[in-house]
Amino acid sequence: MMNETVSKRITQIIYVFSIVFYLTIGTVAFIFAKPENGGNVYFLGTLILLSSVPHLLIYLIHRDRQSYLIIGLVGIVFGTIILSTNVFDPDIVCMVWGAIDICRGTTEIIVVAPNIKHNKFEFIEIAVSLGDIGIGILLCIHMSDGIVLHLIYLGIEFLIGAAKNIADYFIEKKRHAKRTDNN
Repeated sequence: MMNETVSKRITQIIYVFSIVFYLTIGTVAFIFAKPENGGNVYFLGTLILLSSVPHLLIYLIHRDRQSYLIIGLVGIVFGTIILSTNVFDPDIVCMVWGAIDICRGTTEIIVVAPNIKHNKFEFIEIAVSLGDIGIGILLCIHMSDGIVLHLIYLGIEFLIGAAKNIADYFIEKKRHAKRTDNN
C-alpha cells in the first residue's frame, strides 16, 4: 500500500512537471521562432535536448514504453554532442533534428496505435506524430531556412502536449479514485 501511494505521488509530480515543462517550451518556441535563430547552433542543440525530455517523462509514467526511453536518450545524446562541440553548422544540426523528429514520430505511432481502441485521446498523439514526421522531412529539406516553421510547430506540439497531459492527469486521477472506492 505504501509503495502504491509513493508511486502515485511520483506520477502526480511527473504529470505536473511535464505540464509546466510543455507550457514553457511551447511558449519559448513561439517567442524564438525567428529566422536568425536558424543560425544559432547552441540554441538549436538546446532545443533538441529539451524536446527529448518529454519522452523520458512519458517513460517514467508508462514503463511499458521502452522505445520512448530510447528515442528520448538519442535526442539528449545528439543535443549534448551538438552543445559540447563546435563542428556542426546550422544546416547539419537541422538535418539531425529533422531525422530525430522523423524517428520520434514513427516510434510514437508504432507504440500508440495499438492503444487507440482503449484510449481515444491517442488520436491526438497520432496526429502530432504525423506532424512530427512531416515537419522533420521539411526540416531535412529546407534545413536552417525552415527553422521558423519548425519552431512554430514545436510550440503548437508542446501546447497540445500540455493540454493532453492535463486531460490524462484528471482521467488517471478519476480512474484511481474509482479503484479506491471499490475496495
